[in-house]
Amino acid sequence: MAGESAASSNSDPGASPPTAPDIGEDGGGPGGFLLYLRGSDISDIHAKGPWVELPEAFGQLGYRSVLVAGRVRLGRPLRAKVYETGVVGEGAGAAWSEFPTVVRVLRAEHPAIAVVYAAKSPVPLYVLASRLRAWLARDARRRRTVWINKLDWDVQRAPDEGRLTHRIRCVVIAMTSHVYDWTTVEGEEGLMRLANLPMVSRRKLRVFPLGYAQDVCRLTRYDDGPRERLVLSVARVARQKGLDHLLAAFATSHRAYPDWRLVLVGPVTEPGYFAELSAEVGRLGIGDVVRFAGRVSEDELSDLYRRASIFCLPSVYESGGNVRYEAMESGIPLLTTTAGPGRDLERMGARVVAVGDVPRLAHQLSELMADDGLRASVAARQQAGLRSYLEIVRELVAAVTPRGP
Repeated sequence: MAGESAASSNSDPGASPPTAPDIGEDGGGPGGFLLYLRGSDISDIHAKGPWVELPEAFGQLGYRSVLVAGRVRLGRPLRAKVYETGVVGEGAGAAWSEFPTVVRVLRAEHPAIAVVYAAKSPVPLYVLASRLRAWLARDARRRRTVWINKLDWDVQRAPDEGRLTHRIRCVVIAMTSHVYDWTTVEGEEGLMRLANLPMVSRRKLRVFPLGYAQDVCRLTRYDDGPRERLVLSVARVARQKGLDHLLAAFATSHRAYPDWRLVLVGPVTEPGYFAELSAEVGRLGIGDVVRFAGRVSEDELSDLYRRASIFCLPSVYESGGNVRYEAMESGIPLLTTTAGPGRDLERMGARVVAVGDVPRLAHQLSELMADDGLRASVAARQQAGLRSYLEIVRELVAAVTPRGP
């Protein structure tokens, strides 16, 4: 195997862990969970997201939890055994390169539940082969793994995705939905798009929402401490994040509310786009109240979340957007777009506008700037709909556990 490490646990060493229920057709053996992240480089920037929190939550529930990824560099212990394939990169090539290692891990661990973040992976071939092998062996004692394909980007066409590539991806998702036990997306809007695919297995489609990291985060109310007249955005400086829309909307709102500032946190991944944004800041005359902070430390980001009064992410194209959930955890009213599960966030109480609707974005931003009570009420409604990953995993386990006769 390319690499293996058993991570330590944060739990009380004197306490007995809860017993993990057996999952599958016969419930043979102790329950296990495996998360496979194709070609992924996992670091502390993922510490509050599902890539880390799913194996952590299963570990808390007493499962033998396993994380399989290209490389894992976490600064905190994890309740999971970690296998590193040594392969980091996008595309089918990376998936096939690490597939032999993934197969060895799957055979060694034989998990009760396996979640796969690997749209271009040959894992469905392994699933079919293992089921055929079990059928030929007529082994009634062998527990059947529950396979879950967790889609990050659902079936929307990405701005940089060609039409043919998008069609092929949709066909693959539809076909593999008949192989996996579940195919999941992060919101109801994505579920409806997925259900409209030709030949998809609709009965196997589910929502697997984002949550908050119960071990890392404490829900903070809007009025738990002093808030500044600060709009915060956390995102890569990339065109898909819609930061040019944010600058235009902020410039409009700033004319009516000149004591507000805007801080944009995140690495520059598209230098040409950053140059455009910098020129736009000068053209709009807001250079003294807008700051590009770049990549910041976890402590600096936590401080910004505590001080900010509005969080805005006007993405053009988005998956779940973990930072939107981090903002809600921190008690900040969220203003975002319909990209990804935006409508789901709107049902939770967030302010949501159509992608690219800059006038509406400016209007909503001005409304929030004008009314501290409104900001507090929006933040409270958002938090009422948040669930921890531990709660989400408990629901998943209940859904896939066989019922008695």
